[in-house]
Amino acid sequence: MDNQLTKDQVSKGVYVTVTGTPGIGISIFYQYFFSRYRQAYPEATILTASFTEYQQVQKCVVFEPNKAPIKIKRNVEDEYPKAIHLYDGPPNTKTNDSKMVTFSNAHFPLYMPVWELPEMMEAVKLLNLIISIDDLIQRYYLFGGESQTTQDLPR
Repeated sequence: MDNQLTKDQVSKGVYVTVTGTPGIGISIFYQYFFSRYRQAYPEATILTASFTEYQQVQKCVVFEPNKAPIKIKRNVEDEYPKAIHLYDGPPNTKTNDSKMVTFSNAHFPLYMPVWELPEMMEAVKLLNLIISIDDLIQRYYLFGGESQTTQDLPR
């Protein structure tokens, strides 16, 4: 998916929504996508934002190359028109000709398969999660492949 969003021939205004039922692994996929995109395109600016259930900005963080992240309490999409926008939840407006990926729970029933154990192991490896393989296997069989509780880190 990240290749489709960064090819030179893709014009402005590309929108992708990643959705599923709660617990299917949207948050883990968001982390994976962010890490993978940042690694593949270290010179890209990434604007991340989270939204309330009423689609109001909760938090916005801008990741620019070779700079510390900038935390902002408002959406600053107009200030970063060439950034890719990664949104946790649907925004109340669409971006201005920017590339955008929205990660959101579905507002209607979806029936998605649970993760297979090899997929979970790969996600743990790619995200550098601090969980042993033995603990992952134990959680996998306890929670039945539901990724959010299986890969959740101890608090």
